[in-house]
Amino acid sequence: MIDELVNNSYRFAAPSYGYDAATVLGNALAARRRRRARTTAVVVVVVLWAVFGGILVSDGVYGATGFWVSTVLALWSLWAVNLLAAVLERQVVTVHLRRSRRAGEGFDGVPPVPAPGPAGLYDKIRADQSSSVGVVYYGGYVPFIGAGESVRRWSFACLLERARTSLLPPLSAVADRQEPGHGADGIRAMDPDPFTADELTAYMEQRLRSSLLDEVAAHGQRLRGLEVSRCFYAKALGSRAPVPADRLAEYQQAAGEVPDHYNAAREYLCVRVGSWSQELVTSVFLNVDLKGRMIYTQFHGYHLMPIKSAYHEADRQRRLNGAEVRRLAGRVALESAAGLLGGALWALAWPLAIAKALWNRKDLRTATAATTALDPKEEPDYIDWGARRSVREMASGAYLHFFQQMDDEKFIKIIERRTFEVILDFLEDHHVDTTEYRAQQNALNIGILQTGSGTIVNSAAVAAGSQARAS
Repeated sequence: MIDELVNNSYRFAAPSYGYDAATVLGNALAARRRRRARTTAVVVVVVLWAVFGGILVSDGVYGATGFWVSTVLALWSLWAVNLLAAVLERQVVTVHLRRSRRAGEGFDGVPPVPAPGPAGLYDKIRADQSSSVGVVYYGGYVPFIGAGESVRRWSFACLLERARTSLLPPLSAVADRQEPGHGADGIRAMDPDPFTADELTAYMEQRLRSSLLDEVAAHGQRLRGLEVSRCFYAKALGSRAPVPADRLAEYQQAAGEVPDHYNAAREYLCVRVGSWSQELVTSVFLNVDLKGRMIYTQFHGYHLMPIKSAYHEADRQRRLNGAEVRRLAGRVALESAAGLLGGALWALAWPLAIAKALWNRKDLRTATAATTALDPKEEPDYIDWGARRSVREMASGAYLHFFQQMDDEKFIKIIERRTFEVILDFLEDHHVDTTEYRAQQNALNIGILQTGSGTIVNSAAVAAGSQARAS
């Protein structure tokens, strides 16, 4: 996490779904600071043992005795340092980071005070991860960074034809029969009421929020944790990082044109449901586009899996009593012995470790230089400023409860069903023939495999076998 948000701070932070990356980063930096303090104490003990042990060995008759006494003191000091670090770690987990039912106790949702790390870093992360900006800059291939894994997606295009309200043509159409621009039956083609993709998206935003939350009479039947918002997804390529607030108006102006270039942005309607205390996040991204007399609809369903079981340690542990401290002391003694063995092996390979550290410093200097305002002639022509990884995605595991999987599937199906209803209502209000759109909807949910003789009449039917037909 530190490597992603600190060492690569020139990139945008990924959107946060159900968590605050700045808070988690603050505790991660505090943990690293405690680890460095422990490492420093261990190094000091080892150096003092090497210096005084070497002096005592050369000091006459009592040199051997002094050497072994200093060795015992050094081992005890190493054990004491590691024990103190383990007890402090347990204290932080079970007291400061644990959720408490009593007011004023437990985790308060803010980084440690004073917050470690560069000044202004937390404000930058919170600004990048906020959905209120309206722009997400992503790196890589998939734009929906931070949403987890794709579980369902579909897209189709339908022709916009005006709905027929009567079997008999209107008198005006009969009068215009056999004139240029008429159809095969000689009746002038009638277009539906005009509308734009932005109008349809705004209607979907309002209707989905109201039908899933506001208009539900019973509070228990509402989708708690529902968020509906519109957001542009764009790549940030160039020599300088873009400013989302400045680019939002540009993206909104060009939304109807959908320019095809590498810095183009596409707008999606984001419907997100955070359940199980925001551990299970189901997200749906919707996009509609109008080209000529065609309407193109996209549906992308994602789920962010619950965090790994190891991160629930604060919920399972409690403050140490006397017996637990003794057991912890024994465990730390074994770990200290293993650490000494590992340190001896590391000392044999210290040239490689130093080379790696120097190489990491070189990468860090390169990343830092990329964020510095230099002469345009000296800046690189191509930098990807977009978010690459989400810390929440890195911590995702598997379903921890059967009901989590059922709820995940339920939310996807409910949002999908409501999306079809909302789009159909909008099209019917604008006198659009929805026959083809309904057929496309049925093709997503119905499929029949014919393996024998006979005929199947069904949408999206597949026939396989001798003398088999499907229509």
